[in-house]
Amino acid sequence: MNVHWVNKNTSGSTWDLGWCETNKHLIEETSKFGIVHDAKSEIAFHVSSPRLFRPIRGKKNAVFCMWESKDFPEEHRPYLHNADLLITSSNFCKEIFSEVVDCPVVVVPLGVDNSIWTSRRRVWQPGESFQWLIAGAPSARKGLDTIQDVWNREFYGREDCHLYCKLTTAKFEQPVQRAIYDGFEEHSPGVVYKDNVVLDFRKLPIKDLVETFHRSHGFVFPTAAEGFGLQLLEAMATSLPCIVTKYSGVLDFTTEETVKYVSWAPYENTYSSVDGDKAVLNSAMASVDDVAASMHAIMADYRSALKMGKRAARLAQTFTWEKTGQQVARILEQFQQTVPRYGS
Repeated sequence: MNVHWVNKNTSGSTWDLGWCETNKHLIEETSKFGIVHDAKSEIAFHVSSPRLFRPIRGKKNAVFCMWESKDFPEEHRPYLHNADLLITSSNFCKEIFSEVVDCPVVVVPLGVDNSIWTSRRRVWQPGESFQWLIAGAPSARKGLDTIQDVWNREFYGREDCHLYCKLTTAKFEQPVQRAIYDGFEEHSPGVVYKDNVVLDFRKLPIKDLVETFHRSHGFVFPTAAEGFGLQLLEAMATSLPCIVTKYSGVLDFTTEETVKYVSWAPYENTYSSVDGDKAVLNSAMASVDDVAASMHAIMADYRSALKMGKRAARLAQTFTWEKTGQQVARILEQFQQTVPRYGS
């Protein structure tokens, strides 16, 4: 089947790295099921943030997009109103978009490459420093502010644990200089540390990124909101015991048996619009007390936490990029059947 794949970009700046990664996998996997790029096709397929989606006139426009707040900005609505099909990653997103668009909204979850994100058997011996990992953009939405509050209150300066923050940035020079100003010391290019906290701003090759997950003992993800939450699914795939806010898109692939949920309170998150104006979007503020208690519980009974991690890995392994590509290809084929042929 031929489609006009509008955005072929698979590399980008800090804020759109996740979109580019998703786009790369969709291009690769849908091609296995007969999807071919053809700029002359009457169907235009966009993989894009809603803020960048622009429908192509004269074509039927299908868009794969996500959003992280039940408040959807008015500035984006006119564009999505012109979508003819919307594919999204979670039921949380479907609920948001169904209030905005008149076209069908279909859920297709994201996936992991299980040949890369492999399960790892972990052992934590007394006297060994327990490595807590948080990964993602250095933002409040990803829970960095919350884990900093937890760490400063409960764990800072302890010798039995340390916090490794794998932070996504396009260029690390500026955040490294800010960290040094805040008292961190540079360990190597892109990596700084202070006491038992490490900030890693490097863009790592995938094998090195996975190794960072493999050598960690626990993953903490007090996110404010996720359209899906791919970092969490990848952590689960490696059998890491995970802590996550019980909110938003992560609920589509987690259970009480596979992660430690933490409670939350409503939180007003500041959003920068395309034209630079500020808007407030509702999201979730993870409970600092719950995050701290969950971290203590995992360290106190690591054997039980590892069993939870194994259950998480078995669940994560059912979410693959190949399955995502197959579902998207099938949906586009069904969509094509609803598009009138020229001259008919």
